[in-house]
Amino acid sequence: MSQESVSPYTTTASLLATTWLCLPFNILLAAAALWQGAGLWQTGITVVLALAVLWLHIRVDFDRRVFAAWQAGQGDADRFDADLQLLGLGRPGGRTATERCRGALRWWKRLLWATVAQGVWLLVLCI
Repeated sequence: MSQESVSPYTTTASLLATTWLCLPFNILLAAAALWQGAGLWQTGITVVLALAVLWLHIRVDFDRRVFAAWQAGQGDADRFDADLQLLGLGRPGGRTATERCRGALRWWKRLLWATVAQGVWLLVLCI
């Protein structure tokens, strides 16, 4: 990999690593919302939000690990794309490092917004 393709992966992996800071808040928000929720539909919404947040944490951590491995020179994007296609999980390759990093950061932003949604939902339950 050239130096141009390594730098975005390093920066993105470092930024994605910050999501562990949200995890305790996500757990606390979900627990508090379950405690506050009186009805079945309130509990259902809380559980759906918690599962969505969990999935986003898993997805972002996966991207972080992939980018960290690429930054360390382990594997490459083309082989990764081929493996994903073989498993039926990926799109055709040909994306640049910048496009890959932007895609990962979209998942990171979704996680942050989901954390905000959990907080808003808890406020709604408390009112």
